[in-house]
Amino acid sequence: MIRVERNQKVDEPYILTRFKPDGKMYFRNFEIAEWKKSGNQLIFNSKFDPKFSGKARILKLDNQELVYQKGSDKYRYIRYDHEQLMKDTIYQKLTGVWQLYGKQNRIYYLGTNHEFSEKVFFIDGTMSTKGEWYYLPEQKAIVIQADIEALKGKSQILFVNKDILKLKNKEVYEYTLYRKKYVEKPEESLTFTFEELEQTNSDEHDLPWSDEALLGFLPSVETLYYSRETFEKDIYAYYEEDIELDVEVDTGDKRITFTTYRFNDEERIPENKTTKAFLENTYNRFFPQEDIGPFRVMSNDAKLTIDEKDYYCTVVEGFNGDDRVKYWMINDMPGVYARVIRQNDDNDYYVVYQWKGL
Repeated sequence: MIRVERNQKVDEPYILTRFKPDGKMYFRNFEIAEWKKSGNQLIFNSKFDPKFSGKARILKLDNQELVYQKGSDKYRYIRYDHEQLMKDTIYQKLTGVWQLYGKQNRIYYLGTNHEFSEKVFFIDGTMSTKGEWYYLPEQKAIVIQADIEALKGKSQILFVNKDILKLKNKEVYEYTLYRKKYVEKPEESLTFTFEELEQTNSDEHDLPWSDEALLGFLPSVETLYYSRETFEKDIYAYYEEDIELDVEVDTGDKRITFTTYRFNDEERIPENKTTKAFLENTYNRFFPQEDIGPFRVMSNDAKLTIDEKDYYCTVVEGFNGDDRVKYWMINDMPGVYARVIRQNDDNDYYVVYQWKGL
């Protein structure tokens, strides 16, 4: 439905409506009415909206267009051939994952079967929205039907290639989006079981660090810089953000504190703090990360190249509660993890921490 004339006003809702052969009428995935054609009339019966029920006179009906009048209101539809549009080169460029320029926290997914998802990331959580989208080739426009802040409704396509999409929404607001990598599933999924680890359980003598080594090395470190990449299953992409870990060491009291910060625009916001001292994390063999157990050591000399420099790591797999965890502990840099993976299948949670190097 692209046009409605009602009470001497014109509205252009651009609602994708399906007239099914079985006599059902759908908006998005909701059945809104039953319909049938009788002569030059359409007869509607709606439990969803009783006001929609009644007869309508067909003013035009061909392979491309339907216009009918119901009371004093006129409705115009154009045919939408999804199968044909899937072959369109612009349509093919539109599908995928996009990030709104200047809004690192706002990501969109345009699926190949009208699926639309928006995910917005806040300091205190996330918000997801689902809906539909479709492409109007004659108007070189995209329409998004979802309860979203930006890009809702019709937007003209000003430019699109494999990396950039520029839109003008409601003929006023211009937006630039950048393509993100589509990821169907994480590349390194953790599949080990509790029983497997119990059978091959390692102990602390297989680990590269000690409390004395932490106190000896960490005074030379002020801040560690990481990227945190969280896999978002409903948008088929990773959400990336920078985090920083400030390190404070009191060698006299043998106290080590890591404070994690994330960013909201330019504001540096503390996220959590962990301390190793007398009666605090005393027996945590993996500080500043959480202790895990059972665990197994997969390698004592795995090489990771970060910022063109090679680091040799002890790689450990284990459980922290229901979370599967994999650690890369840099052998000669006690307290510094080159990489961390956390995965919880029950909560669809998968996150990778990657150290950026010195």
